[in-house]
Amino acid sequence: MTWTIGIFEREQDVLDAAQALQERGGVERPPFAVVNNTENAPLLSARSDLRLEGLEGRGAIGEEGRPEGDEVIPAAFFLGSVQGSGMNGQAGAIAAYSWDGHDWPGTAEYLERLGITADASRQCAPQVEEGKLLLLAETESLEETAALLRSCGASDVVE
Repeated sequence: MTWTIGIFEREQDVLDAAQALQERGGVERPPFAVVNNTENAPLLSARSDLRLEGLEGRGAIGEEGRPEGDEVIPAAFFLGSVQGSGMNGQAGAIAAYSWDGHDWPGTAEYLERLGITADASRQCAPQVEEGKLLLLAETESLEETAALLRSCGASDVVE
């Protein structure tokens, strides 16, 4: 059994392909979908019979756009004064940054953690980042699965 990945532009096409795969049989596990943001995929999110993985879940992104429970440390440093500038010649330079202490995985690495090969992950990562939808199916016949995914509207199939 190997993964076959369909790349789709429309949610309905993903649902049609998942249903066609289930009806055809020969799948080891039920197919599942991967999207950039589950909030932008309401049809897929509403389905309880299709597993949905959203990339925004990589770090449980909170309301402020950073991982929940994560504390960002703001920092600023006074680098020195610059003589002869400003009203009284006491203007200073400041460097500022923030550090969250985590190295969150990239899209390709996250896809690899789902069980996709490194090559397929590198091919699919830009597509997901652009907002396209992936449907992953672990089947016996790559050719038949690829043809089925294309017939349901897949713009590309990665094997």
